[in-house]
Amino acid sequence: MQLVRTITAILIVLLAAGCRQPVAKETPVATEKVTSSTAIERIVFIDMADACDCTKKKIATAEKALDGAMGADKVHVERIHMDTEDEKADVYRDKKPFMVVPALYFLDDAGNVLTLLQGDITETQVAEALYGAL
Repeated sequence: MQLVRTITAILIVLLAAGCRQPVAKETPVATEKVTSSTAIERIVFIDMADACDCTKKKIATAEKALDGAMGADKVHVERIHMDTEDEKADVYRDKKPFMVVPALYFLDDAGNVLTLLQGDITETQVAEALYGAL
C-alpha cells in the first residue's frame, strides 16, 4: 500500500512538473473498459483541490464532459480531492490504479470498476462508459 502511494506521488510530481512546459498537442489518456454488460450505478470523480492550471483545465473539461453526457440521466457522482482526501482516493486506487487526474471511476451496484477514464476526458468517452458504444 505504501509503495503504491509512493509511486503515485512520484508520478504526480513528474506530471505536475511537465505541466509547466508548453505542450504542442495533448492526447487523451487511454480508456480502459472492463465490461459493458452491467449498469453504471455511481461515478467517483477524483481530482485535486490544489492543482496547476493545466490540471485545473482538464478537471473543468472532465466536469463539462460528464454533465453533457449524462444530460437528464442522473447517476450519483462522488467527488474526491486526492490531495486532501488521500484515504478516500486510495479505496479506488487499490481497485484500479490511475496515473493522472482527473480520474472517473464508473461503478456497478457492487462497487466493481466497470470503466476508468483519466486525463483528457471527452464527452464521447463518458457517453460510451455510461451507455456503451455509440
